[in-house]
Amino acid sequence: MLILVRHGQTHSNVAKIIDTRPPGAELTELGRTQASDLGLELAQYDLSSINCSVALRAQQTALLLAASYHGATGKQIPVDIQMGVHEIYAGQLDGRDDRETADSYTKAFKGWLEGDIGSRLPGGENHVDVLQRAQPVLETLAARDGINLLVSHGAAIRTMARWATGVPAEFAFENYLPNGRTVILDPGGRPFGEWNVVSWG
Repeated sequence: MLILVRHGQTHSNVAKIIDTRPPGAELTELGRTQASDLGLELAQYDLSSINCSVALRAQQTALLLAASYHGATGKQIPVDIQMGVHEIYAGQLDGRDDRETADSYTKAFKGWLEGDIGSRLPGGENHVDVLQRAQPVLETLAARDGINLLVSHGAAIRTMARWATGVPAEFAFENYLPNGRTVILDPGGRPFGEWNVVSWG
């Protein structure tokens, strides 16, 4: 089983800034609480590994989650940073906070889910770029024994999960993933693209 976690709330989230280039913003106090609370919530699972993207917010979330999980279960799991699973890059629009930019990102995101290879922001990525860097990481984690956790990012998780499972693009688009929430996948030894969704959000 593979548990994908969206990082806790960041200062960029609060300010509605498009923040896709690592290292990015750090967690707010609420974001830290979300990460710690999730570690307690996940104590029901016997986790095998805790992994995260290179972004600061993902690392902070993973470390806080791991600490509270350790406190609840007595099981100490080191955090491993995985390259390739950071947020989908917004290119020239990164760092902006205006409504037009937000709408452009949302439109591009819909295209990534629908498989439109022309859907990308100026200087940014499309879903093919994202899968080329992220799919090998997901497949490596899926091939491991046990339950493996990966802290990543909202648009990246929904895009990766859509193409890993084949859920309809409309489902992935409409089902927003809040900070500190999870998408749980069951690869079941099947090829990428045929995995099952256990839960979403």
